[in-house]
Parts: sequence; C-alpha cells; structure tokens
Amino acid sequence: MKKKKNMLTGMHIVSNISFFMLTLTLMGILFLFPTAREVGAAKTTKSPDFTIEQILSYPFPFSLTASLEGQRIAWVFNHQGVHNIWLAEGPDFQCRQLTNFEKDDGKGLSIMGFIEKGAAVIFSQSGTFNPAHDPKWDGKSILYKLNCQDGKMEKLAETGWAEVSPKTNLLAYSKKGELYIFSPGEEAKKRMKTRGDLARLEWSPDGSKLVMESRRGEFPHRYSYILIYDPGQEKITYIDASVYSDFRPTWSPDNKRIAFLRRLTHGHRSLITARKFPVADPWEIRVADVENGKTIKVWKSPPADSFAYVRIAWLDNEHVVFLSEGDGWRHLYAVPAAGGEARQLTKGKFEVEQFTAVPSLKKVFFNSNANDIDRRHIWWVDIRGNMKPVTKVNGIQWSPVVTGNNRYIAYIGSTALMPAQVYVKPINGGKAVKLAGDTLPDDFPKKLVIPKQVIFKSEDGWKIHGQLFNPPKSFKGKRPAIMYFHGGPVRQMLLGFHYSSYYHRCYAMNQYLASRGYVVLSVNYRLGIGYGRVFREVPDAGPRGCSEYRDLLAGAKFLRSLEYVDSNRIGLWGGSYGGLMTALGLARNSDLFAAGVDLHGVHDWNQWQAWASERENDNNRTVWKSSPLSDIHNWRSPVLLIHGDDDRNVPFSETLWLVETLERQGVEYELLVFPDDVHSFLLHQNWVKAFKTAGSFFDRKL
Repeated sequence: MKKKKNMLTGMHIVSNISFFMLTLTLMGILFLFPTAREVGAAKTTKSPDFTIEQILSYPFPFSLTASLEGQRIAWVFNHQGVHNIWLAEGPDFQCRQLTNFEKDDGKGLSIMGFIEKGAAVIFSQSGTFNPAHDPKWDGKSILYKLNCQDGKMEKLAETGWAEVSPKTNLLAYSKKGELYIFSPGEEAKKRMKTRGDLARLEWSPDGSKLVMESRRGEFPHRYSYILIYDPGQEKITYIDASVYSDFRPTWSPDNKRIAFLRRLTHGHRSLITARKFPVADPWEIRVADVENGKTIKVWKSPPADSFAYVRIAWLDNEHVVFLSEGDGWRHLYAVPAAGGEARQLTKGKFEVEQFTAVPSLKKVFFNSNANDIDRRHIWWVDIRGNMKPVTKVNGIQWSPVVTGNNRYIAYIGSTALMPAQVYVKPINGGKAVKLAGDTLPDDFPKKLVIPKQVIFKSEDGWKIHGQLFNPPKSFKGKRPAIMYFHGGPVRQMLLGFHYSSYYHRCYAMNQYLASRGYVVLSVNYRLGIGYGRVFREVPDAGPRGCSEYRDLLAGAKFLRSLEYVDSNRIGLWGGSYGGLMTALGLARNSDLFAAGVDLHGVHDWNQWQAWASERENDNNRTVWKSSPLSDIHNWRSPVLLIHGDDDRNVPFSETLWLVETLERQGVEYELLVFPDDVHSFLLHQNWVKAFKTAGSFFDRKL
C-alpha cells in the first residue's frame, strides 16, 4: 500500500500524458482498497508484538477450595475454554492435573468440596447451555466424585450442586422442593418434599442435620422460610416462620445456633432501575436456638445500608460477622449472637469484598482495596479489630482460603503484567509460592504495558479514577485513543489483571489495543464499587438521569488534553453497562467519538423499568431521556454490535431494537452474533472472535 501511494505522489510532478492516463487507471484500482482515512490509520498502526490468541492464552484459576482436613487445595483452570481440576498438597504443594477434559464446549466445572477426609473431590459439570451447538445436548448438569490419587471419576447424580457433609460421606442436593441425600457409591434417595424451592443447603458442623431456605410465592409476592431437616429422625422443623423473606442460614461452630437474614418481601428492586434511594429495604440478623426453635433479632441495618452486599458468618460460637455500609463504606462488623451492640472491625475509606471466617483461628480473612484503592490485597482481622496484611506485593489478590490444618493460606493473584495464578504461603508468615506457574504458555506476551492510575474531575465535581494504557514508545506522532467502560455498573476496573474472568479478558483486550498503538483509558465511572456508597448510589444516575455520562465526557476531555492523542480519532468500547455507555457516547456525541464497539449493551431503559416497583409518568419520561435510543437522531459514527442470543442478563432484543433504529436512520453498523451463547461468553473461541473483530473494526474506523 505504501509503494502505491509513493507512486501516486511521484506522478503529480509528471506532465507526460501517458503517465497521466496511468495515474487515472491506478486511481480506479484504489477503489478496491480502503478509503484514504483507513489507509492513514493502517499506516500508523504497526503489526503488534502479539496476537489476541496469545494475550488470551493464559489459564484462569477459580473455584479455589481447601480440604477441611490436612493441607490439600484444589481449583479449576479454564485454559482457552477447557476446564480441568488441579490439586496441590502441602508441605511442598506439588501440583497435579486430575481431570482430562479437552473441549472448548462451554461446560464449566465447579468444585463442591472434599470428601472422605480429603481423599476425593466433589465437582459438577454444567450442561445448562449449549453454545457449542452439540446435537446431543440434553441440558443436564452432572455431579462427579474425583479420586485425588488416580483421577478416577465416578458419576453421582444429574444435578448442578451438592453440599458435602463435614463429618460423614453424605452429600445432599435439591431439585425444586425435593431433597436427596446419598453416599458416593450408593443411589441417591429422596428424603423429603416441600412446597416451593429448596436452596442454600448447609450441613451442621457435626454432619447430623441440614439447614436450608424454602423459597415460595411468585414475583412480586415472594417469601422464604428457614427449615432444618434431621435425616436421623426424618424430621422437618421450620424456624420462626413469618411473612418475611428469610435468607442465608449458617450454623454456629458448636451446632447449637443458626444465624440468618430477614427483610420485607416487597424488595425485588434492581440496584439500577429503582427510582429512589436508598434502594435497600431494612434487613436484620436473627439467631435461632436449634433446640427450642426460638429466634432473637441481634442486629438491624441502618438507613440506606444496601442489602445487595450482605453476607454473614460465625467468627466463633458467640459472634456473627457481616458486611455493612453503615459508615458509607463496605466494612466488616461483629455482633454478639445473644444480641447487643455491633463492633466495627475494619475502618477507613476502603471496602471489604470477599471474606472467609476461620473460627478455629478466630480471624476473618478478606480482600480489600485498603491503602491501595485501585487494587485488591488480602488481610486478616480479629474480634478486637486488629487488622494485618497477608499480602503486600504490588499486585492484586483475591479468593483467600485456609487449609484444614490452619497452617497455610491459598489465594489467587495477578499483576499488571502477569495473569492470575494460584499462590500459597504459611499463615504465620513466610514467602508466597506460585503454584502451577509452568502452565502459562511460552508465547504469552512479554511486552505488556503497566497502566497508570489517573484521576480527573467531571463537570459536577466527582473525582473519577481511571487506568491509562500508553502504547509503546516505538509509536510516534499523535495516537488514536479508545475509552473502555466496565459493566455492572457495580464493578471496578483495576491496575492489573482482574479477579473476574470477564474483566480479566477485558483487561487483556486493553493491553492488546495498547500494543496496536492506541492510547486506552479505562474509566471507573460513578455507580461503580470501590469508592464508597455515595459514589455508587447516585440519585440522578442510570435511568434516573444518566449523570454518569458526565464521567464519560470528563474522560474524553482528559484524553483530548494529552498532546500525543489525536482528538479526531477517539473510540469507545464496553460490555453490558459498558455497552450502554458506548451507545450513549455515539448517540449523544458522534462529533467527539469516531467509532464504538458495543457488547450486549442496554439501549432502552423503559424495557427494564417493569422490574422496578414504582412507575410514574414523570419517571418514565426521565427513563426514556436516559436511554441511548432517545438520542438516536444524533448518531452518526459507525458501531460494531456483539451479542449472544441466549443472554440472560441483557435481553438479545436490546440489540434488535437498536439495529432496527440504526437501519432506518442509515447509520453504519456491523454485527457479530453468537447463537446459543450467554452474556459472559462460555466459549473461548467466541471471546477470541469478538476481540479480533473489535480490533479489526477499530483499525479500519480509527
């Protein structure tokens, strides 16, 4: 292409008529090639140092689980869509792959726990979806027992979930209102049947009883009970049955009490679509005496404390720990099981995310952005509020689990340059050891960029955090730029490979775009987590006024202020709520944004408003004005739309409606549809195709 352009340049100074005719001929041939703008973009984007396939070639670990006895741990590796279970055992923690699945077929694995004193692993293989278009697909999920010595698998039942007894070899699972209990090697037996659906089964620590939720009614009149089933006596006991929704029961370590959550039943309110704040109904923690069935309220939430993030666990026999936003940040609290004042265990302008209580150590291990607001690290805290870091490295760590002998803590960690890996270290201090490090492919990219934390202000004064990926210095001149927006919107992008598999991939895509010469800005707009409740629960955001669009404009202003950014070549991309943000940018400001890639985005809030409990005419007008479709008449820039048609999070119809409108308006669009795949694509090959198509689209349009 360069040679032909040079030939044309030379011909401008030649007066000979034959050369003039040749010029006209060559100009005609050029119609077969990209436009002048596309030629310029191709010239300024060199071949990348790596491919999409290479940046997505890592194995992603999840479902990290520790045996209740000894020091075995197991996890699942998703390696390019192929799921397999790995095992390691202390003190040397040599790793072994136990299963040998080979297909990228969308059948994910989940570890339920260890059984037979750690000699075997119970896991399920999901068959709910059929993105690989298997003609023999039956929609069934299968439960297996996996021998830790020889890897032999035994099919146990057709179910996607089971609860392992901590003291016996019994397993329990439910199918709607039916409860089944079985021991591996024996046929499962139906032990009880109730109205409604049974969920959240949990064995007592001594393995003698089961507690569970009994979910009943239909939306919007749903309610739930807590019930105990005693297999020995074949007895069902309901705990403090009421007209409320009772949730998430959990046993005390001594088997004597059960803690659970309670709230009013009129609360199926979306965090996104609810018209007013606070969106959470009041909730409370109750503790039941198992012997006599009596319950007491031990704690009630303060106003505006979001129920969405509540989890409870027993720290010891006398204290229940839970998450609350009472001071505006998501922190750990402990309340006496007999009732009394709650004690705040963690304090400061940071948020606790995942946590696991270890009663035998009387500590809670958790990950948090304490002292490092755009990353995650693991800490522990005790009942007195003593808080110490477990990990101090300049990376991101999550999913802490403690081995059964309380000697080691295992977790998953990543950095800006290294994808997720499993680590283990002694509880009492010592160096962390990376497990199965040789599973990272040799051709995984070595030349990644370290994103820079940037903070800029929106026009209404909000401080917005972002991650800036500058391309390698070998790229000269003004660069095209791309803004990325996460979904949720209750998410937060970080300064490294993310703890969510979805955003782990999106971070990798941003790295790929930077390698292509783009300046990439990932924007943590209002409504996201990590910066406190006030930042997340903004009264005029989402369908209530879309004030987060000001953060998008602030990001664009920041990029345009960089002298090495070409202000005429700024693109947008994102998935889910990030797709909504992309569509808003193109619909409202095609003068600022030259192109966009919209993955399974929301385009008309009115289609979601039916989920909210309050609907009023003035509200519906605000909802419409907050939707991308309301500004579609301003949309001029080209867009690539990507969607799986079995999406259970954002209906496929959202893309159908947008395409119909763009078609009528004559806006250029391209489509990539994945039949039978879901919101977070189950097939690795679909992620590769989506990102390759998106990269090619930006190269052509920017």
